[in-house]
Amino acid sequence: KDVLEIPTISNGSWERYDHETQKPVELLRKAILSSTDKGDLVLDPFGGSGSTFAVAEAYERKWIGIEKETYYCDIISERLSDSEHINRIRSEVDTRESQKRRKKLRGE
Repeated sequence: KDVLEIPTISNGSWERYDHETQKPVELLRKAILSSTDKGDLVLDPFGGSGSTFAVAEAYERKWIGIEKETYYCDIISERLSDSEHINRIRSEVDTRESQKRRKKLRGE
């Protein structure tokens, strides 16, 4: 398939943080794992809610980021210090469940 089917983040989602343009973990996982190896450096010049950094942490990538708003820096810090959140990303359990739901909806 040449199409990435990744749902948007709903308001009640486990990965939802307070940011208008937050990217789904599943999207960033695909981008990071397809373009880096363990120990590689990931750059995100628009840190936002820290999704890129959280995925990089979960998959043992180094990262460097920029975020000019102190409010979002606090969210990033909180997110990265939450080991349960990082472990949940690493487990990919939510991605597998989401894929199953999408297949069921399509009748596969």
